[in-house]
Amino acid sequence: MIMMFFTSCHKSVVTEVSIIDSTANNVVDYSSVNKLFDAMRPSAQTYRVEAGTNAVVRGMYGTALKFYPNSFKDQAGNVVTSGIVNVTIYEYYGIGGQMIAGSSATAAGKLLDVKGQVFVSASCNGQQLNANKYSIGFKSNQPMRQHNALFVGKVLAKDSVVSWTETSGAVGTATEGTVLDSFNIVTVDSSGTKLDTMMIHTNYNRFDSCTSFGWISAANFFASGGNLTNMTVAPNDTMFKSTNTVVYLAFSDIRSSCYLNAYNNTTHQFSFNTGYEVPVGVRANLIAVSNIGGHYYFYIARNMTIANGMNLHINLQPSTLRNILDELQSL
Repeated sequence: MIMMFFTSCHKSVVTEVSIIDSTANNVVDYSSVNKLFDAMRPSAQTYRVEAGTNAVVRGMYGTALKFYPNSFKDQAGNVVTSGIVNVTIYEYYGIGGQMIAGSSATAAGKLLDVKGQVFVSASCNGQQLNANKYSIGFKSNQPMRQHNALFVGKVLAKDSVVSWTETSGAVGTATEGTVLDSFNIVTVDSSGTKLDTMMIHTNYNRFDSCTSFGWISAANFFASGGNLTNMTVAPNDTMFKSTNTVVYLAFSDIRSSCYLNAYNNTTHQFSFNTGYEVPVGVRANLIAVSNIGGHYYFYIARNMTIANGMNLHINLQPSTLRNILDELQSL
């Protein structure tokens, strides 16, 4: 057995608007949407840190959390200064990760260019803890000059889609651009004998004063500067409906995605609900996923250009969970 140790050296929001104009129109059932992706989600990562000390946790996909001696609070608001804290992380990077997470990339009715989304929780002796202040860094494949903003997510109901709100400067202070961080990966065998040490250099979009656990994201608003439009999507069979199917756009040139969050029971078409539209002229991938009686169906149209008043007919075909996951991870 070989072990590896790390040592340090969304106003109208697409996920919130629920306007129903008549009995023919329904908002997409978010509970069904999230259950659709249950089998695709990554496992939780749990790390043990000691309260009252400085500690660094690095997720499998690169997220870096730095805890200070006063980072954890109990439910009464008291700073926890001793004891072992279990920190749990779910990491979602890339457009496919957003979809699998059951999260859109929108806030205040605008698209977000997302660097990464994570879910963080902490507990001590079986009791959930709140955050006082800690640092969070989102891994970046390359240095980025643009100053990123910190967003916190909120699930409006059980199994619902995550909606996002930008934090104030007092809640999350971003470093300027990206930070180059270095750390060692030490490989040992089952007897504890060190086999190799490798220095890793990674760029991070880092915030030094995040004050909440739960859904956290680093992102910027996307400004298209063009016209906006709604669109309709009609599946090839009426068995594909809002209770078992989700249709969304994954934008090709930014790390952003959004759900078509309305469904018409009469025309059997998906569209955007009142208060949300998408930019005309941008490139996007149209994706549809369905699970009916344990059988998966899938459709993807890559790199199409959004046109004004777009009406599409799509042909979902039988697929497998593995194939769908591979397709989403390739976005």
